[in-house]
Amino acid sequence: MALPGDHVSSRRYAARAHSRLKTLLKGPPTRSGTSPSTPPSSNQWRLLGSERFYTLARWITLLLLIAVTSFLTNGPLWPISGTSQPLVIVRWTYLGFGLLASLMLLIPPIVPLLGYSYLGELGFLALMTFFGGDQAMVFYPIYLLPLIGAAIRQPPGVSLLTGIMAAGLYVVAYLSRHYILVPALTLNALDYLALGLRGLALMLTPWVASSMAE
Repeated sequence: MALPGDHVSSRRYAARAHSRLKTLLKGPPTRSGTSPSTPPSSNQWRLLGSERFYTLARWITLLLLIAVTSFLTNGPLWPISGTSQPLVIVRWTYLGFGLLASLMLLIPPIVPLLGYSYLGELGFLALMTFFGGDQAMVFYPIYLLPLIGAAIRQPPGVSLLTGIMAAGLYVVAYLSRHYILVPALTLNALDYLALGLRGLALMLTPWVASSMAE
């Protein structure tokens, strides 16, 4: 027959064993008494590495745009003068923007600001769509670079808003080119349908990419 004191001792022993098991599962405490976390410097280097990769992709795109612009304008790309075509001026301004963004990588405290560089890139691409003439469609795939770059930094909801803004810029630039620069060129229902599908693709691309990255 077990005595009352034996039941009390067994409960205390079970409580001590449970406490030791919880301590083992938590792991060794840190110096500050808190659970270990990722050092801020590690996050900073990870951010810097992703921005360097994105900058490399931007420069590859800029170099390709130099060749594309030379074919579209059929004129000299340098030097810039009063007779230079608007597309050439926008192209060199975009190049200066890319150079400024690259130099910002040398100043780590302001590297997070590069997360908003896609706004400027979308603006330059809209201008190139406006001034690109009949071959402006060649600039459409380039929209994917800043949109995907924004998607990997933003939650899906914000990425969807970014896609809506990009689609709006593209549609406005495309229609403005037809109604302002070449009003004699009319668009039929098939042209509007194709434009709507391209705008829908731009709108959904960053949202889908951001959702898959989570």
